[in-house]
Amino acid sequence: GTVYRNLEMLCDQGIIQKVETSSFQKRFDSIIEQHYHLHCTKCGKLEDSYLPLITGLEEEAKKICNYDITGHNIEFFGICPDCK
Repeated sequence: GTVYRNLEMLCDQGIIQKVETSSFQKRFDSIIEQHYHLHCTKCGKLEDSYLPLITGLEEEAKKICNYDITGHNIEFFGICPDCK
């Protein structure tokens, strides 16, 4: 509990970010800029993706859905090079 409490505190301070993924496991990332992730479906590894961000995606979603969009996550699934 103490470790996760400290990680949550670091998130609140903007030092790290919580990575919201489709898995139930909490994950944290030291890269706080928005970026996408790669998730290996075989071993569970989660890696940063260096793909360029899709610009205007949140604005388009706001227009179509009439939501006040506050952010988004994109997670790619596949098998990592180590598991191939």
